[in-house]
Amino acid sequence: SSGAPSGKSQPTALVFCEADRLASCRFQEDVFNMLRAWQEDPFFDAMRLLIETNLPSHLFPMGCQSSLWTKVHRVDVSRIKREQLSRLAELHNVQASKLECDRLGELVGWNVYLCRVALFHAAVHGMPLGAVLAAYKPEQRAFSAFADHLEDLSHDLERLDATGALSKPIGLLLKEAVDGVSLPPETAWRLMRKGVVAATETRGQFRSRCPLYRDFFRVEPS
Repeated sequence: SSGAPSGKSQPTALVFCEADRLASCRFQEDVFNMLRAWQEDPFFDAMRLLIETNLPSHLFPMGCQSSLWTKVHRVDVSRIKREQLSRLAELHNVQASKLECDRLGELVGWNVYLCRVALFHAAVHGMPLGAVLAAYKPEQRAFSAFADHLEDLSHDLERLDATGALSKPIGLLLKEAVDGVSLPPETAWRLMRKGVVAATETRGQFRSRCPLYRDFFRVEPS
């Protein structure tokens, strides 16, 4: 049928996952402007755009120029709550006390993905969460359930470093980020996309995302 849909239409969600992948694409501004045009078209009144990204709008190269960002409602879903983490442990059939859930959450900055890495490791190996945490000994370069993730992340960052796209060698940047560092936008969005740094309350200042990464990158990569 033609014409705008009835105002009684049920909302339809259109979800864009990992939209930060557009940050390095020449056509990303065209995509954002297209989505903004959809927002203003009465034909799409029943459509709800959900855009999932690791980057705040001001770190999107060119993206901040798109008026799309002026009409969005931002929801931070990167952090899991302790009650949710306890429930996730139950779903993995992993024994975990509230104190152990707190320790895990604090270690990984309450990041949903990293919490699940630990719980999946515990479930596969038939271990309680306490044993996973006990095996975490960064002073001995023993990173327990996170070892594979950290190794993969280190290789990704080395490849990024090799492109010459960063303002300083990656090893130096990550060591500085342990205590907080000023980063130019073109470096910040690349490291935020990898999930290794997070913005602080001071604009332009960034810090290692969580103690896990601070422990690992104090001496890595070489």
